[in-house]
Amino acid sequence: SLLQEVKMFIDEVRARRGGEVVGINQFPAEASGPASVMNSDYQPSTSRHLHPSHTEWFNHNEDTYFRAQSARGRAKKIRDETTDLVNNRRILSAGTQRQATEKLGERIIDTSDLYTRGELELINLREEDQLLRESKITLEYSLAQVVRPLKVNNECLRLREKREGIEEVNDIVQRNLKREKESIEKYLEKFETMQIKVENQLVENSKSERILEQDLFNKKAALDIDTLCVQLDKCSANIESYEGIERMNPEGSVPETWQQKAENNINFAAEKRSLSAALRQEVDSLINVAAAELLQLWTNTNRSFHTTITEHKEVKSKLIENLNQTSMDIRSKDCLIQRLNLNLSESEVNMMMAQTRMERRNHRPGLEACDDPAHEMLLKEVDELTQTQLMLKNKMEEVEEAKSELTRSKTNLEEVTRLNIGATKVDEKECMVLRENFPFKLRCDTTTGGTVNHVNNPSLG
Repeated sequence: SLLQEVKMFIDEVRARRGGEVVGINQFPAEASGPASVMNSDYQPSTSRHLHPSHTEWFNHNEDTYFRAQSARGRAKKIRDETTDLVNNRRILSAGTQRQATEKLGERIIDTSDLYTRGELELINLREEDQLLRESKITLEYSLAQVVRPLKVNNECLRLREKREGIEEVNDIVQRNLKREKESIEKYLEKFETMQIKVENQLVENSKSERILEQDLFNKKAALDIDTLCVQLDKCSANIESYEGIERMNPEGSVPETWQQKAENNINFAAEKRSLSAALRQEVDSLINVAAAELLQLWTNTNRSFHTTITEHKEVKSKLIENLNQTSMDIRSKDCLIQRLNLNLSESEVNMMMAQTRMERRNHRPGLEACDDPAHEMLLKEVDELTQTQLMLKNKMEEVEEAKSELTRSKTNLEEVTRLNIGATKVDEKECMVLRENFPFKLRCDTTTGGTVNHVNNPSLG
């Protein structure tokens, strides 16, 4: 208190002046105030100490002045120091607050930059994800389309099993059908493998999308909070005192890890988007290559069908021609046999007449049974007729054998012609009816409700 400070000051002065200054406590308590003087009768003092001298009085007043000036000096110093302290701390506080606001603004800029980049990447990732989903639909559609030519191929192979005999040849059509089937089954396997890859990539895209969405959600919340903090001032109505809040340290991250994590999220999404785009290109390439190759194989098989059908028709014409000629030869052999039979019958009649003549001449009596020229001629006639009959019979056997051979040839020609006609019917009337158009629609247009682009078969016009 002020009284204590005064006492301390007097003690210091007494010590400096060797005890010449009279302290406050040396005066009697009765003389310390006007009330005691007024309430007591005046008694002349006989003691020196009860009546201070002029010097003591003067020193006392000087001391009082000095103490008052000292107190005012200290008060002025304290006031000046307080003013300087208040001004300095106000300036320091304002500067620190301004710096804090600037740091908040810088943080908002950094966060906004990452938020903008993340938001743009999220938009691009969603667009890419939608494109990949459309590509998946196209792939599934193409997978279903590949099954259609496989069904036709299997049906053609089944129909060609109805071929018989020599027509069961492993011809170019059969080889092309098998090659076509192997290629279709190969692309079916590739499409199924690609479908699994697309589904896995969609899962990765969704995972990256969720990570970005959560990161953007957190950054949006942080931006809202930091923006509100920047807008706060001393006059804001919603500022409050939170005692001890300065002892709570954020433990989520530090600027380096915060920046790196955000960059990692964006880069992760960009990487998945790049993989997705590459996979879409791979899907499109697979569909286009499959369509082109299958169409080429389909066209080659159809051309081989046309070639085989043409060959069969040419063979059929030759077979029918040979069959007709064989039938004519058989008929000519029948005529020849009839002629031979007729000649043989005629020779038999001649033989009977010659033999009858000789028998009759055997009945000539005596010397009349002469071996005359007539008898010699009859012998010659019988011998000639015998040879003629033998020759006619031999020729008859040859003709009959030739006829039998022609008959067997005709039967064989008829059978081969039947098989040829059956095989031609299978290829032309049954297989080619199924293969008039290539049953493969290249892709499904997901934006027009299923409109498709057709793959035309140039070999069929």
